[in-house]
Amino acid sequence: MAKLKSIASKVNKTNTTKRITRLHNKRNFKVENYLHKVSKLLVKKAVENNVNTIIIGLNKDFKRNINIGKINNQKFTQIPFNNLINKIKYKAESMGLNVIITEE
Repeated sequence: MAKLKSIASKVNKTNTTKRITRLHNKRNFKVENYLHKVSKLLVKKAVENNVNTIIIGLNKDFKRNINIGKINNQKFTQIPFNNLINKIKYKAESMGLNVIITEE
């Protein structure tokens, strides 16, 4: 991505090209697909085990000032946890389960 942005800035004087846009879309579609699968599996397991309430612990700014290495920091901070929580809430409520979001 950095190489493509470097080339785009030299050639087009912009930070984006059609190829960069395609790469962003490909990543976003994969992440969205994975989040749907994870949330569906979590709700399915809760129903199978007769759990009627899912409690999610969420700390504000938990991604800030972490130090797990440069590459791991980049990967971890790009995970859309709020999107995952919203998918879990939606699917759990459609199955009749309660969802409580609380501070850890």
